[in-house]
Amino acid sequence: MPHRKRNAWLLTLIFGAAFLGAAWFMAHKIDRFNKARQFQHWHIEPIRGRIIRVPGFPLVTLADSEDAAGNFAVKLSLGEGDAARVQFIQVRKPPALNLPDLGIYEEWLRVLAINEVVRDEAGVQSAKPGSEHLMVVVRRTPEGFDPASWGSVRRTEWLFDYYDIRADGSLVTQSRRWPMSSDRYEKAFQTRAAAPDSAPRFKELAAIAPLQERTLEYLAALHVIPKLNVPKYKFTDTAFSPRVLGWTLPVCMLSGLGFTLALFFAVAMRGKPASTV
Repeated sequence: MPHRKRNAWLLTLIFGAAFLGAAWFMAHKIDRFNKARQFQHWHIEPIRGRIIRVPGFPLVTLADSEDAAGNFAVKLSLGEGDAARVQFIQVRKPPALNLPDLGIYEEWLRVLAINEVVRDEAGVQSAKPGSEHLMVVVRRTPEGFDPASWGSVRRTEWLFDYYDIRADGSLVTQSRRWPMSSDRYEKAFQTRAAAPDSAPRFKELAAIAPLQERTLEYLAALHVIPKLNVPKYKFTDTAFSPRVLGWTLPVCMLSGLGFTLALFFAVAMRGKPASTV
């Protein structure tokens, strides 16, 4: 066997062994990560009706109305009669009012019945007792931009308002904004917002906490985003992130590339033809 071809095959074996070894350690890291991380799993059921009766929660009624300033709003009533608690929710005005259900609000407002899902030792899934939520989530586009055009593409300025209805009739409200695509962009945004000449809307937006990966609020927000306009966002807490894979990722990539090249040259090389007399 010619010297060069023998070296090519030797490099092929070395790179192949390095790739298999790194891949074994990578699989071990992924398995250990998946066993250590216990992500919460939620079942979310949208409710379209305007009169909502969920066991364990007060009667909920939603009607098209106006707030004290005369602005359009959805009137949220908790309870019945004069004892009902009223909350006006600012939302985009639909083209038609007082329809029988909330279908016309699907891209702006949703009522969600939520519970955490757990799995027993046999692998059977069930609802976790005490984890039930009845929540109204609203998406707001930045002010000053048409919600159907420029407002729909300025995704990092979307705000989500949450109205968490409790079993005792109380209401817990909070707001979140859509997260930046990376920590680097988030830091740049905070720096821009803190500048003296920054627009007031950026300062207000920076003061609102972004949605966190895999949280209940994050999953609920997905239900009020247009299906054809869901922002691209990659979770960073996956088993395939560089922070989890560590050294195995570059070794697998480089050894895999080296194996492919070495195998190509080893197969492509031809031995010296035998001399004839």
